[in-house]
Amino acid sequence: MSEAQRKFVCPEFPKEVNILGSKWSIRIQDFDQNPYFKKHEADGYSAFATREIVVCNPASHPEEDGDEKNTYYLNIIKNTMKHEIVHAFLSESGLDTCAFSSRRAWSKNEEMVDWIAIQGQKIYKAWKEAGCLDEE
Repeated sequence: MSEAQRKFVCPEFPKEVNILGSKWSIRIQDFDQNPYFKKHEADGYSAFATREIVVCNPASHPEEDGDEKNTYYLNIIKNTMKHEIVHAFLSESGLDTCAFSSRRAWSKNEEMVDWIAIQGQKIYKAWKEAGCLDEE
């Protein structure tokens, strides 16, 4: 166990999330528990076939030295989870493979997904402020 892992106590997150009516599992894993993280230099991924969102515990990364605060690691987890949830929404919407592109579907573009994940709360707030959200 690294020094960072000893200092960082990962809070409990829900074990699943509803994505457009489908249950997706959420897992936080240490870097060495999942070869995907190293192979793809990824902080997380969403897998449509198994409907799971997997996020790497940043404190478990071999390059971490433990100097960071818990809030730093928690923010990385939350931001990665937001990003992967956007991917899940696009997948459940059927937009992950249907978009035209010469290289990759636009809906798998990491920059666009990051933008939605970063701006999502602000967009929601503007919708709410404008009164254009449907009542739940």
